[in-house]
Amino acid sequence: MLEKVFVLLLFGMCAAEPQNFQQCQVEPRDRVDCGFPRITATQCYERGCCFSAAISGALWCFHPKVRKNCEVQAKKRKGCGYPGISVRDCNKKGCCFDSRTVKALWCFHPPPI
Repeated sequence: MLEKVFVLLLFGMCAAEPQNFQQCQVEPRDRVDCGFPRITATQCYERGCCFSAAISGALWCFHPKVRKNCEVQAKKRKGCGYPGISVRDCNKKGCCFDSRTVKALWCFHPPPI
C-alpha cells in the first residue's frame, strides 16, 4: 500500500507540465475541485487546472487562483486564446485565466484600468 502512495506522489510531481506556479498556490481549505476520483496529473492539466498530491486528504486537482485584476464577469470577457489553451500559455500572452465557469471563456483579456 505504501508503495502505491509513493508511486502516486511521484507521478503527481513529474507527470505533466505544471500550471502557473503562483496561481496554483492555493491553501487546501480554499481549493475548488476540478477533477474526478483518480484523475491523473495530465488529465487535470488538460482541464486547465492545478495538480498537487503533496497533501494527504486535500483535493489534488483544483482550480487555479484568479489574479485580483482578472475579476471579470463571464459574459463580459473578451477572448485572448484558443480552445484548450493552458494557464501558462494564456499568461504568457498577458491574459487572465479562470476555469471556474464552465460555459465562459477561460483565457481572456484583463479589464481596462
